Amino acid sequence: MADYLLVHDGLRFAHLRPILGDAWWRRSFAGCTPHVEAWRAAARQYANAYHIDPQELFLVGFGPKTPFTSSSWRTLVGEILVVTAVEMPELPSHLESLARLLPPSLAKDAFQGGGDLTFGLATYRPGLAGFNTVDDNRRLLGELRAIVPAGWSTSTLLADELDEDDLLDELAYSQEWFAVLVDLYERVVRDDRVIVFETMHG
Repeated sequence: MADYLLVHDGLRFAHLRPILGDAWWRRSFAGCTPHVEAWRAAARQYANAYHIDPQELFLVGFGPKTPFTSSSWRTLVGEILVVTAVEMPELPSHLESLARLLPPSLAKDAFQGGGDLTFGLATYRPGLAGFNTVDDNRRLLGELRAIVPAGWSTSTLLADELDEDDLLDELAYSQEWFAVLVDLYERVVRDDRVIVFETMHG
């Protein structure tokens, strides 16, 4: 399970990716000039909303002349992903039982993303950041809709440390969060959005 789910408008994200990919390729942030003020404004708005000191954000002091390093590029990308997200839905970190009840490939793609997050030739945090395109989300929603959670049984959840009552509670908990997951994918598909999945620690 990823630590963060960051939902972005699909069209805007498609425009963002080549900008950041070009910066990586050229080893320069000069090409970001037309976008800097909008990014700074998003950072300040985020800081205000979450009661963060704006000066703690890299973006607030970022500019086209900021020295390029692999680290500064990844910091820039990471903050842009957060401050420009249109939604940051929260799912519990402990949904292992739900993942066990779903087909493995569906669980992996729905909770961690179907592929790496790339910007041109650069891969952002390989193995720690996943990405679902608009088409990925549409496919996953179809697979999720085909699941019948009423048909799940506790036999899939057998664990030495859980008695039958605990298993029934875990099953109900999984069914409840499955409905939340389906609702999330309903929303992102309806609005043509993409999802970035990020794990903070490997």
